[in-house]
Amino acid sequence: MPERLFRRLSTSYRRDTRHVALVGLSVAGALALITGALRLTFYALIFQLVSVTIPDHVAGKNPRITVERYIWWDFGGQFSVTIRSAKDHTIVCLSPWTRTFTYRAAAMKGGPELKRPLSYWLGGRDVLARCEGEGFGSGLFYVNTCHRWMLGPLQLAKRCVESNSFLRSEP
Repeated sequence: MPERLFRRLSTSYRRDTRHVALVGLSVAGALALITGALRLTFYALIFQLVSVTIPDHVAGKNPRITVERYIWWDFGGQFSVTIRSAKDHTIVCLSPWTRTFTYRAAAMKGGPELKRPLSYWLGGRDVLARCEGEGFGSGLFYVNTCHRWMLGPLQLAKRCVESNSFLRSEP
């Protein structure tokens, strides 16, 4: 009698385990589809970061960066900038993620190009000075800029673009 009961429970447990695994896979698949749809929506209908262009300049200067972007819909988001060595792609300096703010479609009235100094994108002159102290002197560099679409504390999508390589020379 105990042997039959054990066999019945064992078979039932295997069936239940398979059921849980199938439900888990279904949920994971649904989340992957939702995430893909959100990313596609972000890239195609809300925001597109096309390019980041930085001119060659003298170390210690604050060059103006040209960003080409399109904002079709207002959204809450953040951005971050990472300076990397073009020689070996190591991170030289990393700006903190900005607080969440509203990207405005009305900002496009001036056209898709936005020109701001490097210190603006890094989060201020103090961050630029810290970067210079951490190895952002002379050399060949590029910048990786990332923008995130946020819904409260949740990141719905993220888009990153690498700038051109630029040369910083000794003053």
